[in-house]
Amino acid sequence: MAGYWCVDCTRHFPSYSEECPFCGCTIVERYEEIKIKEEILNKLEKKKITYKNGNTYFGETYENIPWGKGVMNYKDGEVYAGDFSNGARHGKGKLSYSEEEYYTGEWRNDKRNGYGCETFFGGDRYVGHFKDDIREGKCEFLSGDGTRYVGTFSNDVRHGKGMAYFPNNTEYEGDWLNDKMHGFGTFYFSNGAKYTGEFKDGMMHGHGTYRYKNGDSFEGEFRNNKREGRGKFIHLGRAVTFGYWEDDQMIKEIETDESEYFKKGYVKLSFRGSHTVTYITADNKSHCTTSDRIIEEKDGFIKLRPV
Repeated sequence: MAGYWCVDCTRHFPSYSEECPFCGCTIVERYEEIKIKEEILNKLEKKKITYKNGNTYFGETYENIPWGKGVMNYKDGEVYAGDFSNGARHGKGKLSYSEEEYYTGEWRNDKRNGYGCETFFGGDRYVGHFKDDIREGKCEFLSGDGTRYVGTFSNDVRHGKGMAYFPNNTEYEGDWLNDKMHGFGTFYFSNGAKYTGEFKDGMMHGHGTYRYKNGDSFEGEFRNNKREGRGKFIHLGRAVTFGYWEDDQMIKEIETDESEYFKKGYVKLSFRGSHTVTYITADNKSHCTTSDRIIEEKDGFIKLRPV
């Protein structure tokens, strides 16, 4: 029979998949290898092996190679108990770094691969997917300080989409980059307020809307967690004040409605980089272009040279 075989549920399927379509296990192997393994399993012997590097093994072996169920005691004090294949950790097993720190889950080719749980001294706990010993994919992460994160990891850090619940009763849902809130998201404050918009390096930065608990709201530009630049303050959803903010304080009130600028061909400046700018059009969509296209700038709005 051609195809692949799941080590966990032992069911077969015709084409390769990183996960078993039946149980979700990530340890799949070619079906052609099953007969070879069956022959090996019938010849397993329990032995104790002491290696020159100081490691010791006790368990099932095939031709003096760890194969099947066994326990490997490493010279540095770590202990692995679980499945072996051709001398490598492969299948399911538990690696104990110390009495309180360990990984238990799936292994492939001597590395943590698939679904598992890793616990560390101090309270950190990761439950999710691994790829070649790196935390990668969907997960739930609990840190020792009480923070709970549900989302995706990449290269051992929060990266992608995720929801974080912080111990000070605040929450964040949105984009993450290299373990920081970065991109677009919503932050819920403990006082009932919330911010929805752009983040950079863990801070409110860019265009966003801050809604206060009493119903007031501010929509405009933020820099490093503070209102900075053009914006509008809406009082209880009715009266609107347009103005400029510096260091979180309004320094100038503007009478003209921003819609008048859009009618005259301007777009609203959102973010200025070293060589690029981000701007918002009348339909509230964000765009990016090069700075050399700016031909006029006024009251936080810009006109662009046609492409």
